[in-house]
Amino acid sequence: MIRSTLAAVPRRRTVLAAKTAVCGGAALATGLLASFAGYLGGQLTIGGTAIPPAPLGEWANLRAVLLTGVYLGATALIGVGLGTMLRHSGAAIGTLFALMFVPTIVAGLFGEGGVAIGRFVPLLMLLNSVAVITPGPGLFSGAVSVLLMCGYAAVAVVVGGVLLRTRDA
Repeated sequence: MIRSTLAAVPRRRTVLAAKTAVCGGAALATGLLASFAGYLGGQLTIGGTAIPPAPLGEWANLRAVLLTGVYLGATALIGVGLGTMLRHSGAAIGTLFALMFVPTIVAGLFGEGGVAIGRFVPLLMLLNSVAVITPGPGLFSGAVSVLLMCGYAAVAVVVGGVLLRTRDA
C-alpha cells in the first residue's frame, strides 16, 4: 500500500507525520482506556478482600494509570518507526516484540547487576517504575521512564523518516 500512498501524497514527511499522528492518537486513547479499565478491574477484584483500595483521587495512583496509557502510546510509535524502517509488517512486529522482551530476559540474567541495564529496558520500566506508585530501587521515576520511552519513539520515527526519504517506495 505504500506505493499507492506515496503516489497520492508524494511528500514523504507528510505521509509519515500523518501516520504518526493517527497511530499515536489512537494508541494513546486506547492505552489510556485500557489503563483505566485495568485499574477499575483491579479495584473490583480487591473489593471484598483485606487489601485496601487505591483511590484514583490520590495523585500517585492517578499518575501510574495515566503514565501507563502514555507508555502504551509511545510503544505504538516505536512500532510505527520500526514499520517505516523495515517496510514489512511481520518484521516490524517481530522486532518490536524482541525489543520489548529480549532485553528484559538479558537484564534478568545479571541478577542484581541487571538493575543498571533494567533502567533502560522498556518492559522493566513499565513494570518497576511507570505502573507502580513507588519505583523499584535504582530505577528511574515513572515520569522519567515515560520520557525515555517517548525518546525511543522519537528516534524510531526520525530514523524511519530518514530511511523513507532516501529509499524507493
